Amino acid sequence: MKIFKMTILMVLIILFTMFFTTNISKATTVEVTTDNLNFRREASTDSEVIMAFQTGYKCELIAEEGNWYKVKYLGMIGYISKDYAKKEQEPEKTEANAETPTTTNTEEPQKPDEQQTETISNKVLKDTSIKILPLIYSENIGSLKQGTQIEVINTTTTWAYIQTNQISGWIRKDIISTETSTKNNQTNNNAGTTTKNEENNNVKYEEKTAYVNDTAVNMRKSATTDSDIIKVLALNTEITLIGEEGDWYKVKSSEDVGYIAKRLVSDQKKETTSRSAEVRTTTNIPETANDNTETTSSTKGEDVVAYAKQYLNCPYVYGAAGPNSFDCSGFTMYVYKHFGISLPHGATSQSRYGTELNINKSELKSKLKPGDLVFFLDYPTYDGIGHVGIYIGDGNFIHASSGTGYCVKISTLLDGGYYDRYTAARRIF
Repeated sequence: MKIFKMTILMVLIILFTMFFTTNISKATTVEVTTDNLNFRREASTDSEVIMAFQTGYKCELIAEEGNWYKVKYLGMIGYISKDYAKKEQEPEKTEANAETPTTTNTEEPQKPDEQQTETISNKVLKDTSIKILPLIYSENIGSLKQGTQIEVINTTTTWAYIQTNQISGWIRKDIISTETSTKNNQTNNNAGTTTKNEENNNVKYEEKTAYVNDTAVNMRKSATTDSDIIKVLALNTEITLIGEEGDWYKVKSSEDVGYIAKRLVSDQKKETTSRSAEVRTTTNIPETANDNTETTSSTKGEDVVAYAKQYLNCPYVYGAAGPNSFDCSGFTMYVYKHFGISLPHGATSQSRYGTELNINKSELKSKLKPGDLVFFLDYPTYDGIGHVGIYIGDGNFIHASSGTGYCVKISTLLDGGYYDRYTAARRIF
């Protein structure tokens, strides 16, 4: 009798556990219910703000910690308040839903030899301004003409974060026209008959050599911007085109096979003065001094400065990380990524990378070297690190500024507001 009771108890525990786990696993996303919700680095109102979320933003739910959701958004992990977000649950799949009706479905099933290719095209319906933030009164950073083709990166309830070959930023979602075209590739199974599509399917893709035409181009596992990045290719990297899929090329680089957007590929190399044109891999920088000699470190720092200056006057956009617009830590992250170094997106987080430099303000010009990261207290609170730039020499640094100009520019460290707010420096090389 005792054994029987223990068995019943164990069964009840197992069933309860399965039920609980199922309900938790159904909640996979969190939707923001207010504008300008802070997405923070830690589960605390004192933590660094990564960016501001708008109504309708959807994030991947990782965990719940007290009054906070731990979420993942565009590859970044952080926390948002439960008070201003709601969980979305996937509908529970039942056996009835899973059954396929056999008597009421009168539609002809799709033939197994039919294939469909879907192409999505986004255009602007009228001339419009591009905003730095998804707010009607925020700064204008550019404009688009009616009919301009755009790539939609992300959306809120009323705004879309878009990108073209020249610029990226926020526009109203209601002025975007989306066209979806579907192409049927159908084969004819009649004996002795071959259709044009069948002939095309039997033709082997003619491989050819091409080159990456932009800096830090992502090579992805599949033909979508949501896919994992295999590696980052530098300007003029030679690749082999082995196939096409919509707006993407299937490519081979060394032993890796993946996808690159067609607009980032050319049949000829671009002229460049950059000393770095090979494939880069991303690795975190340890908290120890670099083993390279002082001469090598100095040369690398000068290369970093030369590369960073290519982006002077590019617009500042909160949350952006290149190639056409940046925020402060997005700019430093993008520049160092070109040299094979992975930095996090956040000034406070970047202040923990590389080697700490104990330099007094009076020694800035004499002890800082080109390529060093320089950090500043938040403005106007002066509470914690709120800004980062790259030292270029002679007491100056380059940075993506949210102040005067709203762009990538060069400022002085030796006097004025940045001198007052300077708080730390790190040497990456």
